[in-house]
Amino acid sequence: MKKLTIVNPSDQDFWKMPDSYLNMIRKEFAHWEIRELKKFELELSLLKDAHAIIGLPFPANLIRGNPHLEWVHFLTAQVPLSWQKLDKKYTISNTKVSRDSVAEHALYLALKGVRKEIFYHPRLWDKDNFGISKLASESTLGIVGFGNIGTKISKLAQPLFKEIRFLTNRKDSPSHATLYSYDDKNFFKDLDVIIIATEHNEQTESFFNDPDFYKKIPEDIILVNISRGELFIEKDLINFLTSHPKATYLADVATPEPYPQDGELLTLSNVYLSPHVGGRFESIWSKHEKETLEIIKERNV
Repeated sequence: MKKLTIVNPSDQDFWKMPDSYLNMIRKEFAHWEIRELKKFELELSLLKDAHAIIGLPFPANLIRGNPHLEWVHFLTAQVPLSWQKLDKKYTISNTKVSRDSVAEHALYLALKGVRKEIFYHPRLWDKDNFGISKLASESTLGIVGFGNIGTKISKLAQPLFKEIRFLTNRKDSPSHATLYSYDDKNFFKDLDVIIIATEHNEQTESFFNDPDFYKKIPEDIILVNISRGELFIEKDLINFLTSHPKATYLADVATPEPYPQDGELLTLSNVYLSPHVGGRFESIWSKHEKETLEIIKERNV
């Protein structure tokens, strides 16, 4: 009998799989042995003999020595970095259901930056707590990453911004935006806002970890990160933000997560962090149920 492991370790009520989702899986895998992993430190053995895995992400080294694994479906917007080189060995998929929510959150952060809100202040009703806003209609938006989320952001932003650019390896340019390659410095010329919506991989990590990145961007850039906190070396990011007080950094991701209350980024007035909530929305689990059912059918369970 084949074995399915459901990875459901979250201690946050929102991210715990609801009964309706779990019951759907049990019904579809009626002829499989189904196990639920809730605590990694106690139940790692459930990853060592699974033929299939569905659930929240975990490091690929935890399945080392498993001779049976065939496929994995992650309930996350990105395939974890440690799994990306295993796609020839296993069938690996990740969810697309959070695309719209993450894209809307990215636009919210971008507009928060454009409106020049000073992020840490004791009183809201004080004009001195807000800088002089830019107009989005006079601003150029650069999006790093031309996947599902980046494309959705561009469609939402198109009516608002003067110009939209993509930094990507892809060549199929949309009609409403201009494509630039990673080695084209013209992407950064007269740029007002950068939204990082690319996946976290070796190329993107190297690109943003490179100290030369900070030499390319304008000194008053609005930098929005909805990808991964690991893309930046924190001390380099802090040095840039400290020496360029007109720049702003707004992110829904950090390293580590949860980000510590006494973390240095939170001491800067030109930083705003939301606690990785971009993918949270009311109907997410019904959408996960529909999508996972389609994945199961594709896998011929």
